[in-house]
Amino acid sequence: MKERSIELTPDNKNLKPDLATNAFWRSMTLVIKLFFQMFTLIVLSRILPVEVFGKLAYAMVFINFMSMAARFGVTPAIIQKPVLNEAFLRAGFTLALIFGLTASAGIYFSASLFSTDGETVGLIQLISLTFICYGIGCVSEGQLIRDFNFRAIFFVELAAFFLGYTCLSIGMAMAGYGVWSLGAAAVATAFIRAILMLVAKKKWILPSWSPDEFRDLLKFGSGVTLSAFMYFFSQNLDYFITGKLLGDEALAYYSRAKHMVSIPTQIINGTAYALLLSAFSRLNSDRSQLKQLYLSSAATVAVPTIAVSVMLILIAPELVVVFFGQQWEHSAIPLQILAFNGFFALYTIGDALFVSQRKLRWQITSQTIFAVSVGLMAFAGTQWGIHGVAIGVLISTGACYAYVSVMSMRIVGGSLLEFIKSQLPAFVLAAALIVTGTATRRVLVGYNIPDWLLLASMIVLTLVVVIGLLFSPLKLFEQHKKLVVEQLRRRIKYFN
Repeated sequence: MKERSIELTPDNKNLKPDLATNAFWRSMTLVIKLFFQMFTLIVLSRILPVEVFGKLAYAMVFINFMSMAARFGVTPAIIQKPVLNEAFLRAGFTLALIFGLTASAGIYFSASLFSTDGETVGLIQLISLTFICYGIGCVSEGQLIRDFNFRAIFFVELAAFFLGYTCLSIGMAMAGYGVWSLGAAAVATAFIRAILMLVAKKKWILPSWSPDEFRDLLKFGSGVTLSAFMYFFSQNLDYFITGKLLGDEALAYYSRAKHMVSIPTQIINGTAYALLLSAFSRLNSDRSQLKQLYLSSAATVAVPTIAVSVMLILIAPELVVVFFGQQWEHSAIPLQILAFNGFFALYTIGDALFVSQRKLRWQITSQTIFAVSVGLMAFAGTQWGIHGVAIGVLISTGACYAYVSVMSMRIVGGSLLEFIKSQLPAFVLAAALIVTGTATRRVLVGYNIPDWLLLASMIVLTLVVVIGLLFSPLKLFEQHKKLVVEQLRRRIKYFN
């Protein structure tokens, strides 16, 4: 019996899926996850002692590192595969289970090597079970993303984080389970998420042994995994160097600043990557439309990203004091420096293009350059404290952004000038925000108004400038205006 295949070509697939609507659902997914994480941490911080969170943070360093090996690129392989058949899906499911079980067993039996504290060892062993859960749900997740069913993924994440993460962790903490409430919540969230992914896809897959499909998956997965390891180093070397050379207090200020920048970056770039990996994969045989989609996506994503980056620069001192207190004011300048990291982090669009076109060597090269440069520049920057480290990381991210942008235009057959033109709306917006924001800030500071009022005023000003430019006669923003108007119409129609 001939196996049923699903092929992504312009002839039999919707070439232009509604990226804007799916972007809404994807961004809402990330927002709701961040909300539950923040809400839960705030509540647990009032129940559990500080050292419990230290043990969790220590355990998660090793868990996050091993999770990249456990995942082994199965989900991206499902998303970008031009022709998808039952044998490939079953092979992917089998491989995910094998790597999940192997990683879980490896971490479980070697946990005592990472720590001498009994509770920390037990926590590492407990959380390692999440790797098995990933193996169960990763193929279904890949299919849902491939089908642009981000609405279903939103409800899966909502249920998993609310039931598994928030309710269970708070309930167990109130019952006196301490650190185990955090570990159990992580496992429960992963398990509920995996099962609901299967339910949402409405397709149960059985393991199988398919050597040809295994070879394809292993070849692709090894490249994705190596790139993920390099990305891990690029995102964590600055923490290690800062803590080692500048001390725990300096690391606390620096990590708080970087975390604040990462929140909007995760929402914007995380949404873009998930959507565009699937969208780019549909256009393997059409370079003209691939180029058009890449440039329009880069232009669209750059506008909200640059708006957030400039706003963070303008409000950093007040933002830090209002949310965290006067004792955290030393995080303000690193936050202002790292704010432009949000814009340079748009290289993730190029990463999605690399993976979709199977240019994994280019992706590995970019992440390796990024990791090495972060290490070197952060080390050099320690001479000027955390401000120097932040500048070093910013330079490294900018270099990665430039490399990925150039190589991406090579893939789509475009010129660097075309890419720069696609970024013009973002540059114009940045200039407008800097001029109006700086002038307004000086006036407000002169009146000596409270920090919270200054913060609110600058946020309102940013929104006014963005909306004003979007609906101005400038043709530069025509694409963005159409997108906003269309989404507003759909949201109004949806709620009515």
